[in-house]
Amino acid sequence: MRNFEKSDLKYSYKWDVSKNVDCTKKIRFYDTYILDTDDGYEVLQFINSYMNLKNYSMISTFHKIEKAIKEDLPNEKNGHNKIKRWLNENYFF
Repeated sequence: MRNFEKSDLKYSYKWDVSKNVDCTKKIRFYDTYILDTDDGYEVLQFINSYMNLKNYSMISTFHKIEKAIKEDLPNEKNGHNKIKRWLNENYFF
């Protein structure tokens, strides 16, 4: 499965070098893990993990997921599992 990189993102993010998350490492979708939608490392890792889970590989799908997270995600949906369920229920990529 392809892992997307920082250069594939379309939106602007903060990139805290001290937080340099391994964006290729899969995450576990727990609601105790809160996604900082302004942090590029976290968003990239989340999207890569979600796409891997769903066996998605197209860059257009990556961009649709990124747009959904940045523009459409309700404020109360901030835990990894809640976001995963919200994407599953509201988007068909």
